[in-house]
Amino acid sequence: MINIPIDEIEKTDIEELVINKTTETKTLEYKEDLPKGTDGQNKEFLADVSSFANAAGGDIIYGIKEERDEENRKTGKPEAVVGIENISGDEVTLRFENIIRDGLSPRLKVQIKCIDGFQKGPVIILRIPQSFSTPHMICKGDSRFYSRNSAGKYPLDVGEIRSVFLASETLPEKIKRFREQRLAEITADQIPVQLLLKRRFVLHIIPITAFLHGGNRPEIVFSADAKIRIGKAVSEGNFRNNIDGYIGDSGSRNGKCESYFQIFRNGIIENVSCSQLTPKDASNHIPSVAFEERIMEKVTKYFELMKYLNIETPILIMISLLAVKGVKMGLSSIYSLDSGECIDRDSIILPDILLEDYAIKTETVLKTAFDSIWQACGLDRSLNYDEQGNWRSHKRY
Repeated sequence: MINIPIDEIEKTDIEELVINKTTETKTLEYKEDLPKGTDGQNKEFLADVSSFANAAGGDIIYGIKEERDEENRKTGKPEAVVGIENISGDEVTLRFENIIRDGLSPRLKVQIKCIDGFQKGPVIILRIPQSFSTPHMICKGDSRFYSRNSAGKYPLDVGEIRSVFLASETLPEKIKRFREQRLAEITADQIPVQLLLKRRFVLHIIPITAFLHGGNRPEIVFSADAKIRIGKAVSEGNFRNNIDGYIGDSGSRNGKCESYFQIFRNGIIENVSCSQLTPKDASNHIPSVAFEERIMEKVTKYFELMKYLNIETPILIMISLLAVKGVKMGLSSIYSLDSGECIDRDSIILPDILLEDYAIKTETVLKTAFDSIWQACGLDRSLNYDEQGNWRSHKRY
């Protein structure tokens, strides 16, 4: 796989594959031509796509000619970028999506990018995510399961199919246990910093790849450039390495902090804040407008950071509120109603939110979470959204 978000890949990145003689790997494959549309070639295409999805994901790049050895066998090394004749990006996108939709079960969402400027025409990049709905099966003409290794795709045998199914079934339980363990540690103050208050807002952003196939996602390398990018994305300062990855805190006051940000080596992000739920006057209510604005700002920046670190979707967004019994939703006169009811329990653990594409607006992604918090305060929904579900900015409470 080209280690760049697909929407940032440019012509020079493709040319460098040839210059550097970048060999095919488990996550990268070259094709000189597109599948012709025959049943046999469509079946081969689906085998390629499903093998990536059932393994570690990866890129298929169409429009690259491979070197051949003395016996005319492909070597896996790129010889030249030639491009694809008589094709448009919209046409190939529609074609690929239709073949995948009709030919794989369960369905799989892929990313496709067309890069112009080559000899015969554009190069097409097909990026297949490592799926959390494995195993994907070819359901049209060949009921087979495929995976990949460094030598390319291969059909799974019965034992391997069983193992993949079992791994997929335990995935939700693994993620649930991780969240429960982290919340228990945060509540018990078994965390890297001491926090000022017991009332805490907890945000987890979890890439599914962190738990797939034994959690063998390549570890993030916290290079100097990566640390600079983290610093720009995170409001906390005082950054340092720790045993889990890389952490920043808001700075201590009498040895205690308002918040911290932790990014784990497998790409999981954890943010814990005391100030998020507490207005400046320290009253017993949630500052409704500022609360939602701050969360949207954070999540938007975290998404940009994850794209930079090449952390692929799908991801889960998890929000939890701790020590909030008796707290109300703070409302201003713009809502023309009272402040609702007090939260009737100590902890609010919101349902997971699944994000499949970073392009979705953050305000849209978070609406169901905000609605749930307002409902915990006895109100129908977040009144910061209009009837069409669009977030509207107000003068802060």
